[in-house]
Amino acid sequence: MHTLIWTLLLSLSPWGLAQANPTYVATIPPLKMILEPLVQGRAEVTALLPPGASPHTFEPRPSDLRRLTNAQALFYVAPEFDGWAARLPAQTRVEVLPLVPEAYRRHFTAGEEHAGETDRHGGTDPHFWTDPLTVQATLPALVDALCELDPPGCPQYQENATAFAAELEALAEELEAKLAPLEGRPVLLFHESLGYFLDRYGLRVAAVLEPFPGKEPTPRYLKEILKTVREAGVRAVFTEPQLPKRPAEVIAEAAGIRLHVLDPLGGTEGRATYPELMRYNARALLEALE
Repeated sequence: MHTLIWTLLLSLSPWGLAQANPTYVATIPPLKMILEPLVQGRAEVTALLPPGASPHTFEPRPSDLRRLTNAQALFYVAPEFDGWAARLPAQTRVEVLPLVPEAYRRHFTAGEEHAGETDRHGGTDPHFWTDPLTVQATLPALVDALCELDPPGCPQYQENATAFAAELEALAEELEAKLAPLEGRPVLLFHESLGYFLDRYGLRVAAVLEPFPGKEPTPRYLKEILKTVREAGVRAVFTEPQLPKRPAEVIAEAAGIRLHVLDPLGGTEGRATYPELMRYNARALLEALE
């Protein structure tokens, strides 16, 4: 009888619930999109950053703190990207950017190290998730982290990773075929957030509108951008749902080019899964540049 009572109490405790159904929290939707296929059938994942918010300006809410109470771990990109994660009361924090194999990490070139970006990210582009093959290469290290957090769930995580890796391979091939006609085309980005994606599929970042995340460009900088747009033959400027449109609108109007939207974060309807988000960005590029 005492054993039965103890078992029931244990099953109702946070520890018991964690063992039965682990919960992980990701700072941004793309990390959630990557973790969900890995933990499917074993654990749950939620994202802190709401749709439309920028990780550069986000401030955690009291409700976010409550969500972390029974979570086994908080997954975040890097201190310089979503550094607010360090202020959250997580049992365990998993920094994901160091899990990306060095051969797959994208480093900012001299032309891309704009106004503090190098200081904030140490020269490494943190937006690794925008390339399916970089995500695929990171899966083994992510699975190792999950297995350490939840050893009984390790076989499930490993099995899921095999299936997800195959899905990512197929997705990368699909996107390569679709975007092949755009190889070499110059693009003007609002923020350096899709460099991995563009590098993978052969497009070129001609310039970046926002010299520092969350800080609008100066008139002098916009004048330089306008010159670059005209010299490089840029046909479209891409803004992001999480950032103000005005600087992009100014350039688009002055240069006589179109304004389009690329989404590095997703989390909204039609962009809630990893394949959906990647296909959305591929369609946006095709519509703008074909």
